[in-house]
Amino acid sequence: MEVNMSKGVTFSDMLLRIAQEYKKSNHKYSKDVNTQITFLRSKHLLPAKLNRDELLITSWAWNEVVESKTMQFEPIKMLNDLYKSPQKTIQHLDNIITLINCNIFDSKVKKVTSNSQNQLVRTVINHEILLDTEIFFTKEFISNIFHIKRGETALISGYQTNREFVDDWLMYISALEEVGCSRFHFGDPNVLNEALYQAAKAWQKITRRMQKTRKKFPLHYLTEEYRLDHNEQIIIMFLLKKEIEGNSTCVQEMKQCISQNNYERMKYQSYFDDDSTLAANGIIELESHHGFKSPDEVRLSLDIFTELMNENPASPNYQIKELLLENDIFSYKEPEMSFDTLILEHQKKEILLHGINQYQNNVINTLNEWGIYKSKHNGRDQGLIILLYGPPGTGKTYCANTIAHYLNKSLLTTDISKLLSCWVGESEQNVRRLFTTYEKIHKRVSNPPVLLLNEADQFLTKRGDANRSVDRMYNQMQNLFLEAFENFKGVLVCTTNLRDNLDSAFSRRFHLKLEFPFPEVDERRQLWKLHLPNTIPGVKNIDIASLAKKYELSGGQISIIVKNAATEAAGHPPNKRKLTQSDLEKYCVLESESKFEINKKKYGFLN
Repeated sequence: MEVNMSKGVTFSDMLLRIAQEYKKSNHKYSKDVNTQITFLRSKHLLPAKLNRDELLITSWAWNEVVESKTMQFEPIKMLNDLYKSPQKTIQHLDNIITLINCNIFDSKVKKVTSNSQNQLVRTVINHEILLDTEIFFTKEFISNIFHIKRGETALISGYQTNREFVDDWLMYISALEEVGCSRFHFGDPNVLNEALYQAAKAWQKITRRMQKTRKKFPLHYLTEEYRLDHNEQIIIMFLLKKEIEGNSTCVQEMKQCISQNNYERMKYQSYFDDDSTLAANGIIELESHHGFKSPDEVRLSLDIFTELMNENPASPNYQIKELLLENDIFSYKEPEMSFDTLILEHQKKEILLHGINQYQNNVINTLNEWGIYKSKHNGRDQGLIILLYGPPGTGKTYCANTIAHYLNKSLLTTDISKLLSCWVGESEQNVRRLFTTYEKIHKRVSNPPVLLLNEADQFLTKRGDANRSVDRMYNQMQNLFLEAFENFKGVLVCTTNLRDNLDSAFSRRFHLKLEFPFPEVDERRQLWKLHLPNTIPGVKNIDIASLAKKYELSGGQISIIVKNAATEAAGHPPNKRKLTQSDLEKYCVLESESKFEINKKKYGFLN
């Protein structure tokens, strides 16, 4: 059904009027012909770059379709009928080529060329081809004639959604699959030419639509971030197509899709090596069978699949959550504790802040210039490994949260219970998975999280003689941790209550080792203030100074005391529902009497 464009005049009407006025004017550009062409141009239904002759040729051909039911045209004959001049006929062959390139006409001859460097396929149309072929209106043009909406550009419109963009890419991938199948399995060159032509048309459609699209889609952000070439983009979208279809992907099949010959098929194996751009950055996952080094199957990483199917690029936190799906090693958190709330002796806090800032401000470049590092580092590869040690409840885990908050990062936490397994070899596999997962996140996410190893003495305990299988397991885990620390990129915080239990081999792996001592009176006073907000009824009458002086407690203990006392106060009758000094004193005594023996040492820094 035709849609009225203006006062009942359709797109088809406009084309027909131009041709009919041209015939009435004895095949000349009369005033009426030019008026009709100007009117058509004002509706923006055809590409703006088309000149007067190209609009006339389009109109003439459409008039032939309607009047004579002629669906195919010989270019030379059509131009002779239109211009009544052999000289003009040859001159206007260029106009036919423009109309083919604008997707108004298509030709029967399927001639294409491709660039072996990046597999870009494009159609080739020249004068010689037009002398030996017929042309016809494209399906897109016919569809626009009958279904165009008011204000919409005919033929080619920009992408409105990522779904449209992905759909066209999947059509392009399907066409390339046909090319690969034809190239390596059939000897008929006509079959190959037809497949190449369809691939060229599919790619041409993507490029034309992107020229009219102002926004970017997830594939563009991936391409820019990792500087992907066309073959790498094809691999990603090929894998996306297979994931949607629920099919596994063979590497050989994919190499056929991007290769023109057997030499390229061998050469392009490098796209699937462990150190390739796609594999090294966690975009694809390789899987080998039967012990061979070369991968047999390739998968698209789950977070990449999700990202490509979304309308907008994913935020770092969303990417992290996607990468952690079905992963039980980590606990994920977005810290809310500001670094300003960390209660620590002033000098220590300044040293900690300086260590964080040197990572954040990327001073590594200056250190490279000074010759501190023998090999070149860069900001993305720079690692910061911190050890926080001291008695329980002194704020080590809290400090890790404030570090993450200060760096505007999320926090991933793990402990020994998530790594140890009763199955032989599985604990070591879990350690490998711990660091390979984090490395993948670090490569894939623009703002990777802080990694926290709680109670690290259990990870990094001194190695024994390995007389028992359990000792051998722990020693193997130690070796894995040592190697991972040596190559770690990102921010890693380890906490421990038992510094002396750590293996000395780990000492030089830490960039900063900071003791969290049992708090003195001033720190305890600040801790009481931190844990007693003014929102608690009666808190203004609490003698915080007295509590800090009288009871030697850690921050963790003070937190427990406040929660217990507040819970009891909340259960009082409404007229007595407030926190009192006696409530807090009672729980201070209970906590002091029940706490484990704490070996209080004078605080300082490890050497």
